[in-house]
Amino acid sequence: MMIDLLEKAHPSGQKPYQDVMPKVQIEPNSRVHVRINPSAQSARSLPGEYLGVSHYDFIMFKLPSVPGVRNLLLPRTVVEVRYLSDGSVHSFQSEVMSHIIKPSLLVFLEYPGRISIVEMRTHKRTTCSLPVMISSRHGDTHGIIGDISQGGCRITFNVQGKAALRQLCPGEKLVLRMVLKPDAEPIVMNASIKSLEALGNCMGAGALFEEHIPAFALAVDEYLALLQEAAE
Repeated sequence: MMIDLLEKAHPSGQKPYQDVMPKVQIEPNSRVHVRINPSAQSARSLPGEYLGVSHYDFIMFKLPSVPGVRNLLLPRTVVEVRYLSDGSVHSFQSEVMSHIIKPSLLVFLEYPGRISIVEMRTHKRTTCSLPVMISSRHGDTHGIIGDISQGGCRITFNVQGKAALRQLCPGEKLVLRMVLKPDAEPIVMNASIKSLEALGNCMGAGALFEEHIPAFALAVDEYLALLQEAAE
């Protein structure tokens, strides 16, 4: 069945783009905002769900089967897609290749030639690998901070054998204990979860620091400076 869908989406079997094209980086089943004929007065906006991609052939979305929407999804119709990824708003325009109505309304779009990104964070994050102790109402665990700024961080932590931690959800509070300088005392920061994703036996969380502490901001700057020196 899936092979039939793929052939219907791109019957030629040829890639319309080369590997220099941007990669769409979005988790399956993520929510998106879809606008059909965005520059027309008759533009139609719908919530959608991202289902998958064949780089660089097509992208597949699920749309609600509302009255009249199928009449708008004609081949070559322009569609604008927006979604939130890692604290930034990503958007692109593409054209409808085809759509099917069973088992759901699935729309196949041409792979975009350009993806626009609008940074929503106040502070740019820097990639790192920093151990952190995480406390929550569901229990404690150790994790790794994969990127950090004065405003927040992204954490990966193991949940194997700790089923309660799988109940974490966006908006919940965390207490983070980290050491930014060798031989220094741990810094304790309160944070709230902005996003979560399942990664097998691990979970990834985007966290926003809930307070601005000058000493912490300075320690982060010094830590980032050390990372920069090590990279040079």
